[in-house]
Amino acid sequence: MGVFKPLIKVSVASWDYTFEATDGGTRVTETWTDGRRSWPDALTAVVDPFLTGTPSFSVFNRRNIRITLKNLKAAIENAP
Repeated sequence: MGVFKPLIKVSVASWDYTFEATDGGTRVTETWTDGRRSWPDALTAVVDPFLTGTPSFSVFNRRNIRITLKNLKAAIENAP
C-alpha cells in the first residue's frame, strides 16, 4: 500500500518483476501497467506533470524503472 494510507482509493499502477536465468546470470525485467485507463485524457494531462515533474506518468515510470534496476544490480553485485 505504500508509506501512507491513500485518501482516495483508485488504481494508479501495478508493477511486476520477472527473473529469467541466462548464461552466467539473471535477466530481471520490471514492467508497469497504468491502472488509470479509465481516467479522462484531459485529467491525466494536468495531473501527471503536476505530480511527477515530467511530461507524463510513463516518462516518470520509465526513469524510475531504470533507477530501480540499476540499484538492484548494484545491491546484488555488492552483496557479501
